[in-house]
Amino acid sequence: MAVSPRVARARALPGAAAALGLLLISGASIASTQWTFTPRMTVGQEWTDNADFSPRGAEESDLVTLLRPSLTLSGEGARAELDLNYSWDNRLYWRDSDRDRSTHNLRGSGNAELVRESIFVEGSIRRSVRAESIFDPVTARDQQETTRYRISPYWVWRQGRFSEQEVRYVFDEARYHRSDRQPQQVHRAQYQLDSGPQFGRTFWQFRSERNWDRFDDPERAEIDRFSNQATLGYRFGRSLRLSLSGSDGWIRVEDRRRDTQSWRVNADWDITRNTQISGSYGQFKDQIDDTDQTNRRDQRSLGLVHQAPRSTWRLSYAEGRTDGLGRALDPEATEFDRLLAEFGFLDADDLLVDEDRITFAETWRGSWDYTTGPHSFRLEFIQRDSDEEFGIGDDRFEDAVERERRVVGRWGWSFGARTDATLRGVYRWIEGRDVDDQERESEEYRLSLGLSRSLGRRTSGDLDLIHRQRVEGREDLALDERRRENRISARLTMEF
Repeated sequence: MAVSPRVARARALPGAAAALGLLLISGASIASTQWTFTPRMTVGQEWTDNADFSPRGAEESDLVTLLRPSLTLSGEGARAELDLNYSWDNRLYWRDSDRDRSTHNLRGSGNAELVRESIFVEGSIRRSVRAESIFDPVTARDQQETTRYRISPYWVWRQGRFSEQEVRYVFDEARYHRSDRQPQQVHRAQYQLDSGPQFGRTFWQFRSERNWDRFDDPERAEIDRFSNQATLGYRFGRSLRLSLSGSDGWIRVEDRRRDTQSWRVNADWDITRNTQISGSYGQFKDQIDDTDQTNRRDQRSLGLVHQAPRSTWRLSYAEGRTDGLGRALDPEATEFDRLLAEFGFLDADDLLVDEDRITFAETWRGSWDYTTGPHSFRLEFIQRDSDEEFGIGDDRFEDAVERERRVVGRWGWSFGARTDATLRGVYRWIEGRDVDDQERESEEYRLSLGLSRSLGRRTSGDLDLIHRQRVEGREDLALDERRRENRISARLTMEF
């Protein structure tokens, strides 16, 4: 059921007010700090041979006028800092005005020290664009905007050299615009106790967490979580650190409860100054109280980082459980998507799903960076497999990605101090099931060549040639849908 605009605005007020309140607190705390305020205006023109990114045979070309005012505001002081980026992206189509879109993109974060060395508050806000279904492309006619608020006050106090304690509350909310999808809120209470320098090479930690997931949709079940975790470890010199951790808790969906236990052994080893390796091994067990069902899984991870004079290698493997708004959003993976959006390969920077289901995911990641003279190279890949057998509820309200592969490459080179060229490529393949329990699969390729030139102290120009192809398949369709687009984009950006 759709929510009226008036009701939606009223419900959004608490999150918006809290976020703005944090910004005001940050501003008051750094009133004597030097601010950096940069307004920009970008104007441009695009030509595309497939304005709606339609399947083959239904393509329509169009000219698109781009108007994008934006601003950046940042400041840092002794007791607070603030970063805010906002843009208003307007796309005006010449042949079909029904495609016109006006999108607000906002990304901000701030923190403030309210009471010296004891009471702090952090906050962030993000507004972005995504498709209604993660298996469908974002097009001019199929978009929804997502707003995420996060407010987190916390209290830190130290007991001399013995320990340090932290009590934290987190409010996290996601709201979906241009969509019938209902908002989701997460309330999280955390307590953490860490050992101090008095214990020397030995370190320990106790952590307790309680989560409440709530939905405005009356058909969605409320989810409660609770866990206690303890860690004990020892440092062997400066290069090796070993630890053992265990946790116990429960997850409740409506009247069904799942008891959870886990343990893990962790190791971090600095082999040399330029090479670090980390790994872990453990198990977790879930048991549903009203059935005899018990799930056991190993949890393993391995990571390697090597830095050479001109290059950096990173390789990692991790497997474990993900659940809940903000918990399924891996920070590293979110950063990966953000970089893709900046490269122009993603139409959204929020393609990962805010899952309220419990899943088990296996993830491989790797990257290589190399710089020599005017040239720079970057190659990155991610592979993720998910297993949803750990869900308590039977109803699916969102798409479920079961397998995902992505490869991103970039080659940049400079022609003097004012001109840069960039060649980029992306391959992405996902497979899973949609809300109708139909198997879905999509495969996409993107290739672009961009030229950027500085035209003065505050003016720059960009020219991009972009080609992309996409193949989509469903088990209930006899034929796969194929889409293809070529796009030329020219933009001029002025700072004031």
